[in-house]
Amino acid sequence: ACISDPYHAADLKLKEWVDGYQDGLKGKCEAALRSYFAECCQSLQIDFLKFEDCGVTVDMAMARQKTPSKAIDKIFDFVTAVRTDLDVIATMENAAEVFAAYRQRLNLAETLAFIESQRQAEQQAQATIAAMKQTAAIEAEVVKKVEAAAPPTVIAAADKEPVICCTFKAIGTRTQIRKMKEFANINNKDIDPFMNLSFVSLAV
Repeated sequence: ACISDPYHAADLKLKEWVDGYQDGLKGKCEAALRSYFAECCQSLQIDFLKFEDCGVTVDMAMARQKTPSKAIDKIFDFVTAVRTDLDVIATMENAAEVFAAYRQRLNLAETLAFIESQRQAEQQAQATIAAMKQTAAIEAEVVKKVEAAAPPTVIAAADKEPVICCTFKAIGTRTQIRKMKEFANINNKDIDPFMNLSFVSLAV
């Protein structure tokens, strides 16, 4: 309790001081590099770059140096390379298209390769669409010719049978006539429903 607790408290306090000291050194170094980066961009008339684009990461080894020459050279080379690419882009016919794609990549070779791949993909899409339209037009023409060559469809009207009136005369005894009538009435369901079949009532 008399040794361990004070030791750990002092060790923690020392660590906090060291971390704060190191963070302060790195922060000061990074601020100086950011200022140099801004001056380079301003002198070369570039307003769209960010410090992070340079790929410079400040560590303690760099922060301990009075002048981080390697980081400075890296920033200078990066910014001047971008200026050179912009000068080349300005001479191109499609400068606006290239510049818009270049801002996303910051590499002229990759930018030109991307634009070329996009152009080829667009041409392929246009060729595919044109082929589809041509196929559809050919199919429509074939259907039109087939329909024109086919004989007209004629629907024959069904012959309508004329309705006639027919009277039957039965000769027989009263009992026979009555049985015939009963037979006809029982089997009337089998007679065409459109026929009008009637029997004269017989006197009993």
